[in-house]
Amino acid sequence: MGATHSQSFATAPPGGARASLSFAATQDVDEQAALLRGWNQSYAQLSSGVFKGSIAETSFAGLHLFMEQTDSELFQTGELPANLCAVGVPLRFPGIAHFCGAPTMGEAVHVFSGRNGFGVPHPAAW
Repeated sequence: MGATHSQSFATAPPGGARASLSFAATQDVDEQAALLRGWNQSYAQLSSGVFKGSIAETSFAGLHLFMEQTDSELFQTGELPANLCAVGVPLRFPGIAHFCGAPTMGEAVHVFSGRNGFGVPHPAAW
């Protein structure tokens, strides 16, 4: 198991809304999958070598945003709660990836619910 390094911040902006910001970096693929609470994710590392990943996330006004980075080729599976909808926007990756069975390039936006789970093989540097 690699070490996970994390920082978290919470604020109460004007109007009483609560906001949080956190960052975590890990060198273990299973720890990386566990960082996204509520997604019930499992990762399988397909490429060799030491895994490195990070997640920066913020929550405010009922919205949860995160940015995940990994340096290894992975296969992700997971399942959101049935009442949630997610929007995925790959920021960069080399070549073509597949999202829930469909080929995708870096300029795509993916909208999906948690009803049927998801499976996403993706290249390194996702």
